[in-house]
Amino acid sequence: MEEIYLDNNSATRPVDGVVDQMGSILRQYWGSNLSPHRLGQQNNLPLFTSKKKVYDLLGAAENDGLYLSSNGPEAVFQVFYSAYVNHVKETGRTHFLATDMEDATILYSLKRMEKFGCSSKVIPVNQYGQLTKEILEQNLRPRSAMMSISWANNLTGVIHPLEDIAEVCKSKQVLLHVDCSSIIGKSYFRYEDMQVDFLTFDGSLFHDPLGSGAVVSKWSLPFTPFNPCPGFESVSKMLSLAETLEIASENFDHVCTETARLRDRLEKNVKDQIGDVVIPFAEVHRLPNVSVMCFPGVFNESLLYLLNSQGVYASMGGGKYQKISHILHLCQFDKNISQSALSFCLSHETTQQQVDKASQIIVDCYKKLIKCSISLKQEEKNES
Repeated sequence: MEEIYLDNNSATRPVDGVVDQMGSILRQYWGSNLSPHRLGQQNNLPLFTSKKKVYDLLGAAENDGLYLSSNGPEAVFQVFYSAYVNHVKETGRTHFLATDMEDATILYSLKRMEKFGCSSKVIPVNQYGQLTKEILEQNLRPRSAMMSISWANNLTGVIHPLEDIAEVCKSKQVLLHVDCSSIIGKSYFRYEDMQVDFLTFDGSLFHDPLGSGAVVSKWSLPFTPFNPCPGFESVSKMLSLAETLEIASENFDHVCTETARLRDRLEKNVKDQIGDVVIPFAEVHRLPNVSVMCFPGVFNESLLYLLNSQGVYASMGGGKYQKISHILHLCQFDKNISQSALSFCLSHETTQQQVDKASQIIVDCYKKLIKCSISLKQEEKNES
């Protein structure tokens, strides 16, 4: 059975070349780059060149801060902790904000700030799943310290109007943290040109091996990383990150054109055979590789189970993300529509053959569930 992976919003397959290189890198560059001897100092050149490549690919200024982490969640909480240490204590501002669409990483970090004596607020989004300038202005307070937001929602693909959000935060002197994990390789940006104070990402969402993440901070802001030994950095992680960011950059045009075309083809294939299918957010600015489809009359758990049995892997959220049904409910969708939703996330590796095959499997599984539902209703009617 061919497996068709359409769950790239949860994790992505590591790039073959990077995985192959890491073994030799770990064997060759194992010394401490803080040691003065040759074995330690030989790390500095590959570390410097790969770090410079990361800066260039992210469009960061050479004096901006770059701090590696073990994963995305760790990177996010480093930002919250640093904001508390360097901003809250200096200004007395103790109010942290995030949208109600965020995943567990940001919402959990927001909640943890309450243990430091801070207050937090979860802001609602509009019916399109976006945080607007007007909504943000209504929810900021004189004591607001930082706004934290994912640039795009991993499950819906909806992209927030970041320039408007940054403009409001700047005018109110509120720090802005943006997680760009799902944006990298799908939307062009240069960190140097953005009014964003902290940028975080999880490498496992753009084909870096699991266990990588980072924080980028503006040079003008003090930052307190978890690493108690500044200057010590992993050569293998930096090289891997530089390589995967470069591959994401090389595949950028492909993702924004061909992958977007395949996403639209998937939606059209299904819609042509199931007229009742609802495709939320199709008219909203969204990621080129993400589609949400709702299948009225069936529960998403049942459809996901059948798809899994046929080797098609999609997502209904849960785990580190909010469930897609809850996200649609927050966007004011009908309950029956929300509970039938699934998220499909393609990558540059997804082929047209896979899309066409997945489309037919989705249609067949849906029809099977509808047929079962009709049969059960008929039996209940006969019994009554």
